[in-house]
Amino acid sequence: MDNKKNNTSFSMIQRWASGINAIVSALVLLVIVIMINFIAARHFVRIKLDPESTGKLSSMTLQILHSLTNTVDITVFYDTSEVSFSFIDSLLREYKSECPFLNIVTVDYVKNPGLAAMIKEKYRLTFPQTKNEVLFKNLVIFDCNNRVKAVYDKELWDYDLSDFLSGKESEIRRAAFKGEMLFTSALIVVSDNRVRNAYFVTGHGEHSPISQEANTGFKDFASILELNNIQVNLLNLTSTNRIPEDCNLLVIAGPVNRYLPEELNKINDYLKSGGRTLILFRAGLHAGIYTGLESLLSEWGVNVGSDMIFDVTATITGQDMQVTNFTLSHPIMKPLANSRLYVSLPRSISRKEQAKVDADAPIVEELAFSSKNGIAITDIRNGLGYPKPTDKRGELPLIASIEKGNVPGVTGDFALTRMVVCGDSYFLSNQIIDSLANRDFAVLAVNWLIDRPYTMGGIGPRPIGKYKLNLSRTQRNLVWITFAGVIPCSILFVSLLVWWNRRN
Repeated sequence: MDNKKNNTSFSMIQRWASGINAIVSALVLLVIVIMINFIAARHFVRIKLDPESTGKLSSMTLQILHSLTNTVDITVFYDTSEVSFSFIDSLLREYKSECPFLNIVTVDYVKNPGLAAMIKEKYRLTFPQTKNEVLFKNLVIFDCNNRVKAVYDKELWDYDLSDFLSGKESEIRRAAFKGEMLFTSALIVVSDNRVRNAYFVTGHGEHSPISQEANTGFKDFASILELNNIQVNLLNLTSTNRIPEDCNLLVIAGPVNRYLPEELNKINDYLKSGGRTLILFRAGLHAGIYTGLESLLSEWGVNVGSDMIFDVTATITGQDMQVTNFTLSHPIMKPLANSRLYVSLPRSISRKEQAKVDADAPIVEELAFSSKNGIAITDIRNGLGYPKPTDKRGELPLIASIEKGNVPGVTGDFALTRMVVCGDSYFLSNQIIDSLANRDFAVLAVNWLIDRPYTMGGIGPRPIGKYKLNLSRTQRNLVWITFAGVIPCSILFVSLLVWWNRRN
């Protein structure tokens, strides 16, 4: 009888102990989950499924974030139910984790109209459209010391219209998210109070910065300048006595006609006074055209060849070339290690051999080369090259930088003349600029020319593409059965086994 009571008593204690143990275990698990979410919220990591992505913010974005010293207020003025909001929120969390000077506030104008009205009042002078509820919504506002930049929802996406226009889909598909590109650009704009101006020379058949034509237009290149807080202007050298004093960057993009002597003198005077210039020569059909810039650059220690470089081991179509041979010690090319440029058949751009080098002579550095299989073809007829035994062969230069300091009578940032000369201009055209690392080269070259080192830490941000997983009907049914049937039933079966084992 006593043994029966002891067994009953022991069994009751055991059951209470098991119950308490289960409750404590559940509480511990809950605490662990809460702690994991707490830590994750403050140490955010964004994982990209893009096969070409590293899964992190770009090195350029990181360098800009780490260089900030002033507080930047970021207001996410959004309907939080919008598709873009989750992308924006995730991205800005990662920005915040890298920079303590970002103050991020989300204002849902639908759920909190009172706070939304305060934001509109604050920025009513900056944005006249604040009175219009249709125009002033779904935007991100960057504000640093009253320098304000807004990024609108419609700017954040590239759209694919093909399926919509063909009738396959009833909605326009969002193809790529450009948040990092635009947010990093906004940080540059509001944190740098200096407005820089780029002037594109016109009148000689140059590529136009306002043209959207695929092969010859430079609209996308001009957009890169604007994203980097550089205003784009046009300049006709015959209508001015000198290049404007506010010109921080002179762009000569692929002329096909000869410059007048007085125009060349204006360019040379600008360079001698500490000017910054990007010169791009047309390749292929126009490789043998003399523009007058060749003689001007010769005075600065650069040879521009009347040729086109062909590399049989680096071509895809026979009219192009992938370039991987860089001078990685130069600030422009160092971030491009393990990258490739995609160019048309370029003219050779080489350092001029001089018998005697003066102490104040320009420093010419060759930046990019063909492989050892390159050949500089000089016999060009109707856009086609005919190799000759006398043509130069080997690692042939196609891009060069020129630098000269101690400009008399000039002080400050622009006491140093800088030039970048490229043997091809088409590689920065609308159609090709997003190929391989062409865009990155453009950004690095421009920022080196205008002497903005904090934006030259590496490769810049890229749009994040949205990838669609296409499954057959059988595959969709298999996925549905797996998640709706197999997994729940497996969990239930394991639970029943555990229950039965504990019961016995």
